[in-house]
Amino acid sequence: MANIFADGVEINIEEGHWRLYNMEGANSLSPFFDVIKGKGLINYAPAFGQAADLPGTVLACDYLHAVAVGYDVKRNRWVLGLHVQMNQMDAPHFVQLVQWSVGDEDKFGAVCHQTGRILAEYIGCPLKLFGPRKTSLTQQDGSYRRGATGSLETTRKTDLLEKHRVQFKAELLELPITGNGLWVGGSRNSVTLKITKEAEQDTHGNEAPKYRQVTIEKDGKTIRLTPQVARLGGLISQDRVIKGEDVQIVELRHTVVHESSLTKDGDGHVVDITNTHHEYGIYLNLAHESVLLARIGHLKQGEVALHRVKTGVNAIGRDSYDPGKEMAFLRFHQQDQEQHDSKEELVESVAVILATALDRTVVKTEINDQPE
Repeated sequence: MANIFADGVEINIEEGHWRLYNMEGANSLSPFFDVIKGKGLINYAPAFGQAADLPGTVLACDYLHAVAVGYDVKRNRWVLGLHVQMNQMDAPHFVQLVQWSVGDEDKFGAVCHQTGRILAEYIGCPLKLFGPRKTSLTQQDGSYRRGATGSLETTRKTDLLEKHRVQFKAELLELPITGNGLWVGGSRNSVTLKITKEAEQDTHGNEAPKYRQVTIEKDGKTIRLTPQVARLGGLISQDRVIKGEDVQIVELRHTVVHESSLTKDGDGHVVDITNTHHEYGIYLNLAHESVLLARIGHLKQGEVALHRVKTGVNAIGRDSYDPGKEMAFLRFHQQDQEQHDSKEELVESVAVILATALDRTVVKTEINDQPE
């Protein structure tokens, strides 16, 4: 959860909502602007819609050309708003949502950019940057700041699957289970997880699995971990053996990291392109150690939002609209989501099988570098 305070406005980002509240008066208890991630609609109070020259109280995100953030030199403020295009014959007009206090402090720019990036992700449109001041978005060496920017804290959520829920899920699964470099199967005496090189791929600098095979003996009393490397320094590396009673819980950890870069669109505007890295890891949590067994990653590319504006629904009525490219985009998006869902389902199934063999619960942990 994140609550960010700007000039007379509170930004609330929680559980897939991006909301705006007034600090005083009307709409201080209920939001005057609300976006639910992925719903394709923005909701707003009648007074806000009238002041912003928007119809009614609901608007489809297809009319939103971009989320725009930047430094307004004339007013000496950081601002965040929307580029709205109600008529294809007219140029997009700017609708301000938030302004920060007068001043050019870097902390305002960083938070402005971060909250704008989350809003753009929820709406499904590009994030455009304007104004001469871009220093708050860069590091001291001039390179673009990667990952989370600003003072928003990393969120960590947990969901506990009790033993009876784990057992119920396990009974619905048929062994062996295989995919993305993982294989898990069972015999009368053991459950075995095998990890190939495909599952070890990790381009984001995190720990890679150290073991190529995990065997849980009968009744879950012993776990044998076979290392990936057979020889180390001329010596044969030994299997590691863990007592089943030392395992407190099986953890399914989902880590989300956003990585940004800057580009220019056809109009010459600077656009933030954010790729989202999803990583799913299975851990055995001991009293003083978490042992990584397997990891699977998935990358969602940020260029799709910009492509959508150029050639998709938002481009209808313009020369750039291409129905063939629109269909290709929709197929790509569907296939990408199916691959993501398949990986998530696979890792959870493996975690459930291991937890059942050990008679342990499963904790699902989500770590995100921006609020959800």
